[in-house]
Amino acid sequence: MTEGWAEAARPRVLVPVRGKVAAETADLTVKRKKYRMDLLSPGLVVARYFAAERAAVDGLRTEEEGIARELEELIEESSGEDGLLDGATSDTGKVTQTAVKARLKVLARYETLTAVEVAEMVVDDKWMASIEGAIGKEVERLTGGLVDRVRELEGRYADALPQLEQRVEDYSAKVEGHLRRMGLPA
Repeated sequence: MTEGWAEAARPRVLVPVRGKVAAETADLTVKRKKYRMDLLSPGLVVARYFAAERAAVDGLRTEEEGIARELEELIEESSGEDGLLDGATSDTGKVTQTAVKARLKVLARYETLTAVEVAEMVVDDKWMASIEGAIGKEVERLTGGLVDRVRELEGRYADALPQLEQRVEDYSAKVEGHLRRMGLPA
């Protein structure tokens, strides 16, 4: 306060020490220059001298938030599968101007399609692709069933015929032996 009220209220430039950020936090940054207000904070000056401008800015921010919410709802509704903005989003899920322009270019292409081009795309690219996909799935399902059946049959007939005949002879001999011991003719 020894310098006077006006001098004490002036912004002080924060100077980085040896290229490092100053230890103090800035109250205001203008064109990469950081200032510290020791006596009067920017909020006090704005409240006293720029109240109308501040109210206008606050009103615009509120309006911006409302528009942002509406835009977000519109994007959410329109960016789903088969939505108007389907494919107009970036990897982060945001709708970008570049993606929208590309989407509009695709939309403009619809007006130049001929009947022959439309028929080719519908039949070849849409219907045939769908049919081929369904056939592929059915073939996979049937092939899987056949493989399972072959494995079952392989397990059932894993023993060779001569081995089976030998086992039958062995069991027949055992049965005849048991019958003789019981006194019955074999």
